[in-house]
Amino acid sequence: GEAFQLLGEKNKFEAVRLGKKKESVVRPVRVVISSAQTARNIIGKSRNLRHTAKFKKVFLSPDRTVEEREKQKRLVLELKNKMEEEPESKHFIRNGQIISTNRNIVVRLE
Repeated sequence: GEAFQLLGEKNKFEAVRLGKKKESVVRPVRVVISSAQTARNIIGKSRNLRHTAKFKKVFLSPDRTVEEREKQKRLVLELKNKMEEEPESKHFIRNGQIISTNRNIVVRLE
């Protein structure tokens, strides 16, 4: 609940830790939220959590089908390879594609 409060969301939710309990293994948590719109809002705001010390290593991702999870896994692997091959550029995943930009480009709005 505290992470959702930081994101400005106060809806009711159900949380369940997944997997078997093992020492030194961090298990994911499945959170079920009653409203799809609220879930989209929380996912959209989730990047703000990394600016807090307590939730710096917390990552949120939407529910995905098996095929979507496999595609995302391949994209992340490809992204990691691209980051190693071209460290001078900034790389990220957006809309199911890897985007690369030059880190030295400065855009000025006047």
